[in-house]
Amino acid sequence: MKWKKFTLTTTTEAVDLVSCMFDEIGIEGIEIEDNVPLTEKETKGMFIDILPELPPDEGIAKVSFYLDGDEDPAETLRKVREGLKELKMFTDLGACTIEESETEDKDWINNWKQYFKPFTVDDILIKPTWETVPEEHKDKLLIQIDPGTAFGTGMHETTQLCIRQLRKYIKGGERVLDVGTGSGILGIAALKLGAGSVFGTDLDENAIVAVGENLASNDISPEQFAVIQAISSTMRPLRSRRASVSTTSWWLIF
Repeated sequence: MKWKKFTLTTTTEAVDLVSCMFDEIGIEGIEIEDNVPLTEKETKGMFIDILPELPPDEGIAKVSFYLDGDEDPAETLRKVREGLKELKMFTDLGACTIEESETEDKDWINNWKQYFKPFTVDDILIKPTWETVPEEHKDKLLIQIDPGTAFGTGMHETTQLCIRQLRKYIKGGERVLDVGTGSGILGIAALKLGAGSVFGTDLDENAIVAVGENLASNDISPEQFAVIQAISSTMRPLRSRRASVSTTSWWLIF
């Protein structure tokens, strides 16, 4: 699906007023881009894998909104310009220019990949499937991951903590229960470290697809890593395959 994107260049101090004005005229969702540094408190409150490095903050912000590609934007833009005219009496809007462009859903899905590069967790190399193995890390244990739209690149501190604990406690042959498996990265790490089998669950159907693809990328058999989608109080197995779970002798990871 194609979307028309309209981007207002303004000042960071005007963002809140502009956002409020957009909401009042019926624009339901906006995107804000600026270089204001995140505080330590804000960073800790975000459950996100990758934080891009920002250039210096110059007080400039871009506020974007999207309209259906088949929708006539003339009336919405008229309301936007009228709103901006009123706001100029109260705040500095900076350049106050509006640029129009066109985008597609697939751009939003794939653009994050430019920030995902190979990295290590101790002696384990975690590499996106589209990147090559760096020469200096060819001796490390390799995990290849493409999370798609599921959670789990391995870059988040909590994921790396779990990987280190798997390294510490897995001795060989364990059965691992991976609740909220996401991309399957923790279950795959467990198998690479010597676990005997993994049983994974996730609410997101995209995670089920991601796990299947990541198993293939790491030469792991689906028989070693069973995964099902949990929907409310029911469980739907991958490829309608039956799965049973013993309640004893499992390592549990989240």
